[in-house]
Amino acid sequence: GLNLNCGADYVQKEHTVPVGHIPADRSASLDGDADRMVYYRFREDQFELVDGDKILAFVMRHLNGMNSAKTLRIGAVYTAYTNGACVSYLRTMPSLELVCAKTGVKHLEKEARKFDIGAYWEPNGHGSVLFSDKATTLLKSNDTLDPLQTANQAVGDGIANLIMLETLFAQTSDGFDSLAGIFRSFPSCNAVVKVSDKSQFRTEDANEQKLVSPAGIQDAIDSLVGTKPAQTRAFIRPSGTEDVVRIYAESPVGETEARTLADDLREVIRRFDRVV
Repeated sequence: GLNLNCGADYVQKEHTVPVGHIPADRSASLDGDADRMVYYRFREDQFELVDGDKILAFVMRHLNGMNSAKTLRIGAVYTAYTNGACVSYLRTMPSLELVCAKTGVKHLEKEARKFDIGAYWEPNGHGSVLFSDKATTLLKSNDTLDPLQTANQAVGDGIANLIMLETLFAQTSDGFDSLAGIFRSFPSCNAVVKVSDKSQFRTEDANEQKLVSPAGIQDAIDSLVGTKPAQTRAFIRPSGTEDVVRIYAESPVGETEARTLADDLREVIRRFDRVV
């Protein structure tokens, strides 16, 4: 089947190479319709993933350098699932504006188009850089053709993004090692719990990281996360299609701690719902 044991989503979620992998200095994996792209490689016999979070951070660093005169509004758009280490890195560039959008590419793209230059990426490698007419006109007036302008302005395009990044590597001092090492991702864990009625689990805000019902559940989540090391985070949100809720847990300490937190959140859900 399409994307069976291969494709960008498989490589990103499973943290392993796709079937048919041929060893190389670096490899890129796209999905079936080529709207997602992630890099990966082996380094000292260890699998190393370069996902959409790292691509977003790398792109924003380049854009931040372009905008030294601060003549353009430049924004980075991400979701609740973007790794906390990525968001912390983006916050080191104060000239950038950051927006956490609702899950789903249509929501990210809508927010990105509000900027003169807006970039959005999901961890699975779906993303793009969007240029307003103002930004395009300014770059042309400066006789500047930036590699980022090869990004597809209509849809997520993994092939265009691959060309864009490889051009950046070739034309700047930032090579692939710079992208791969731009930050160290915090270990995270995703889990799904089937519930009797997902409609009782309602989120408060557009980025879906706070629950307003059932009553008291968010306090229970906050209390649990509050006992963990700084930069630990977690949230629960209802699925858009199934009677399940989704758990995301992230720990700066390690994968075991992230999985333990996710297991603890399962118990929180059981206290507030009859789990089927």
